[in-house]
Amino acid sequence: MHLNFPRMSKKPNKKTFRLNALIDGHIISGMVALSPAPQPGIFTELARFEAERAFAHVVREAIAAGKL
Repeated sequence: MHLNFPRMSKKPNKKTFRLNALIDGHIISGMVALSPAPQPGIFTELARFEAERAFAHVVREAIAAGKL
């Protein structure tokens, strides 16, 4: 006996944001992936805001350390 079950589509468990930061007159672009993905709606927007804040902070630290 051979049974075939239809595959259920799996909900994506990762959310990727493309980020841009304006630092000292320079546009810095990057991407960040969050896993597990935040819940849709306000949680996704909060995650995007926090990712942008953290991205700008990391870039500023790299500039201060002379890495950029």
